[in-house]
Amino acid sequence: AEYMGEYHPEYVKVLMLTAGAYRWVSDFSTARALYCLCEKIQKSLSLSCSLEYSTILNRIGLTYSLQGEYRIALSYYHRCEQINRRTVGVIHPLYALNLATIALVYDKISKFSAALFYNTTALRIYEMLEVPEIFMGYRLARSLAGKLSRKQRTLA
Repeated sequence: AEYMGEYHPEYVKVLMLTAGAYRWVSDFSTARALYCLCEKIQKSLSLSCSLEYSTILNRIGLTYSLQGEYRIALSYYHRCEQINRRTVGVIHPLYALNLATIALVYDKISKFSAALFYNTTALRIYEMLEVPEIFMGYRLARSLAGKLSRKQRTLA
C-alpha cells in the first residue's frame, strides 16, 4: 500500500477508529489525544466546517463527558452544533441529536432550563421530520423530556 501521509483524510478515519477503541476501554486520555490530533489534521486540511470535523468535536466532547468534565464537553458540543447548523441545517436529525446531547449535559450540571430548551427543540425537530420512534436520538430526547418534566414538577 502506498503511504498517504499523516495529513490525509483517510489517516483521520484510522485515527478516529483507533481513538474509539481507546475510549471503549476507558483509556480516555489516549482517546482524547488521538481525537485532538484528528482535529488538528482536519484544520490543516481546511476542513474545519465539515461534518467530519463536527464528528471529531462531538467525540472529544463525549470523551470529556464520560470523564465528568461536563463544562469542557459543552464547549465542544456547542462548536459541533454551530457546524451542524451551517452544514445540514436546523431541520435535520443530526442537528436534533446534537441538541439532545447538549440537553443531556446541561441536565448533568443541573442547568434545567437550558436542558429543557435544547431538549424541547430537539423533540420538535424530530416530530417535524416524523422520525421513527426507534431512532436513538429521538428515544434519548423523549426519555430526557420525561426526566425533566418530573424535575420541573418537583421544583414547582
